[in-house]
Amino acid sequence: MTRRYPGFILCGLLIAAPAWSGARRPYGGTLSIPLTDSVRTTDPVRVVTGSELDLARQVHETLFSLSPDGGVEPVLAQEVPLPAAGGQEWVVELRSDAVFQDGSPVTSGDLLASWERLLRSDTRSPHWWLLAPVDGAVEYRLGKSTRVRGLEVINRYSLRIRLAYPCPAFLQMLTALPTAPVPSGWIRGKTAGPHPPGAGAFAWAAAPGASWVLSPNLVHPRGRPFLEKVEFKPFPSWKAAALAYELGEVQLSFQPPTSRAPVSRTVEGPASWMVFLVLNSTRVRQAPPGFQQAVQRAIDRQSLADFLPWGPALATDEKVSGSAAAVPHASVAEARPYFQQLAAQHMGIPPVHVFLVRQGQPWERAIAERLQLHLLDAGAAVSVMELDEAAFERRVEEGQYDFFLDRPLPLVSSPELQLIGLVARLGSGAALSDLFRDLRLLPVGENRSALVREKSRTTQLLLPVIPLLKHDRRVFVGENLRGMVLPEAGAINLAEAWLVP
Repeated sequence: MTRRYPGFILCGLLIAAPAWSGARRPYGGTLSIPLTDSVRTTDPVRVVTGSELDLARQVHETLFSLSPDGGVEPVLAQEVPLPAAGGQEWVVELRSDAVFQDGSPVTSGDLLASWERLLRSDTRSPHWWLLAPVDGAVEYRLGKSTRVRGLEVINRYSLRIRLAYPCPAFLQMLTALPTAPVPSGWIRGKTAGPHPPGAGAFAWAAAPGASWVLSPNLVHPRGRPFLEKVEFKPFPSWKAAALAYELGEVQLSFQPPTSRAPVSRTVEGPASWMVFLVLNSTRVRQAPPGFQQAVQRAIDRQSLADFLPWGPALATDEKVSGSAAAVPHASVAEARPYFQQLAAQHMGIPPVHVFLVRQGQPWERAIAERLQLHLLDAGAAVSVMELDEAAFERRVEEGQYDFFLDRPLPLVSSPELQLIGLVARLGSGAALSDLFRDLRLLPVGENRSALVREKSRTTQLLLPVIPLLKHDRRVFVGENLRGMVLPEAGAINLAEAWLVP
């Protein structure tokens, strides 16, 4: 285990000190971070909120991480493997000194068990698509096979991965949090709960759920973190968290600070969060032709972007991240005749459309109520129904809804991988198979990205979703916090963070 100690003699070699104001980074200090939405779990395959992502990312570690220039770097893996079989196969070698926070070693068996768990439908992970390109993964997901034929344990620390088609960006998938391994013993154990042990830079200092306090993992592959303790503090609203920042109770804020706040620096990451309105595809097909188009015309995206508390947001009709396409203006006059016709078919009474939102997600209710007004102006009746997570998932699975909002975690930055995720989440198994067939035919080279973007634009016409807006994630931190970054996936990374004394 090595840590980049500034100006330290390590194994007989003098390591030059980086330019951190001429001083070695100090160990110690407590960092307080606000939680602004609900935390039900820190299980890497089940996280769905930004707060869950931030918290789980400190506890769990992945095979690889993304460097600031977008390259892939090894963490739990010994090195970045070279592709074989025309870009369809890799052999991953794990570090023999990597251990979980329960003391068990990280092995290829743990990796296989964790990935099979991610793929299984009974796990109910919204992120299973991260492994969809693996040969046999979709069949395993659908229960058509008992093993994933593209995953093969070679020995205790080696795993072979074979893909269904050449996917140049696949290793980026393995930097995403849901692919982080957890102990196979925990997976098999009867005590498995919402907070599995991981191999991340921080470990639980107190029982998770009762409090959210972390201490440094002394045996992390990249060395002991500098912070002595990290506290995640829940707040009932964004405004309450921003006020706590102004009062010095927490040391970062997700909202722009007011003039009363202490001196701040802005930390920005490359990840963009997309917000989609998802329509019930069955009810869209049952409605008179033009329902999705009428809903889209009734929505004023720009007013949504101006209304949200996240800071700068961009109204967009782009399906996958990238430069935003021209946003069609809301046209209530064009939408109203459709909903008048719909009401006429129901004896003059507009049918009530059910809009589901999750408890503990105030941003969902805020957007839903705004959209409710837009649609009411066009003549559509909408009922906003707030449910706990279990009831929400059950109604979505049973198709008992008309609308809900989806804000996929920005787990990967590749447009190709994002397209796979979108189709896997909102399309059918047949649609995913068709997508893989088309991606298999694309050339591997500099033209691939442009072709993928064109494919995403044609694919969007087949999915029952309306893109609303996208926003970048920014964090405002006090002057005494240094070294915190927001990598490609948008989760706070504290592995190299430190506090100025």
